[in-house]
Amino acid sequence: MNRYFGVCLEFSKQQVAATIEKCVAEKRTGAVFVVDATVLSYTVSNHSFRELINNASANICDGSSIALLAGRIHKQNFQQYTGSDIFKDFLPKGYRQCFLGGSSEGLDALREKMVERGVDISNCLFESLPFCQVEQFDYDGIAARVNEFGAELIWVSLGAPKQEQFITYLRPHLKQGVLFAVGAAFNFYSGTVKRAPSWMRRLHLEFFHRILSEPKKQSKRCWGIMKMYPHIVWKEYKGAR
Repeated sequence: MNRYFGVCLEFSKQQVAATIEKCVAEKRTGAVFVVDATVLSYTVSNHSFRELINNASANICDGSSIALLAGRIHKQNFQQYTGSDIFKDFLPKGYRQCFLGGSSEGLDALREKMVERGVDISNCLFESLPFCQVEQFDYDGIAARVNEFGAELIWVSLGAPKQEQFITYLRPHLKQGVLFAVGAAFNFYSGTVKRAPSWMRRLHLEFFHRILSEPKKQSKRCWGIMKMYPHIVWKEYKGAR
């Protein structure tokens, strides 16, 4: 991975897949973080969180604006690779998989959609998590169930920055398995939350769709993100000259 805007990112899907498959084959633990504009903003304001992100096995870019700006500055054709995309890519591959997070109702909806789409769920473990501070989870108990199941891929949906911190706390307790921080991927896959239309994603307007969908929650977040961009873009541009 190379650093862009202070964060290690891998834009090659093939390299991301190779990293994941190597961890699984060698029965090691790994972590894959999905860097969108929200995660990037946390790395700018919080040094320890940036180090946490940069210690991942692989980070993928879920922000089309991040990929666009990095590509323009470094004169390369970078493409985003979203949490929803990596989730759909690896879901049908036959690994033993664990799904952590969300409500039991949300996980039920995910399970039903997987069955509807022909995904074999006999090798899947679904575990809802309680609503609590990230330091308060029973990591020993969660890890014991995941280890007993023998999960190779562990999908975590708690929202940033909580899910990345959760993965960092849980990983030392695991014997094996690649952990993924995938945000709303469960809800997008099950259809309980709608993604922006493809034409909006192509025009890098997914953030606008989120504002329209959740104006109270997203407006403040997006304003903070917009204020961040001039600083990090200028810093990246100077470093690339």
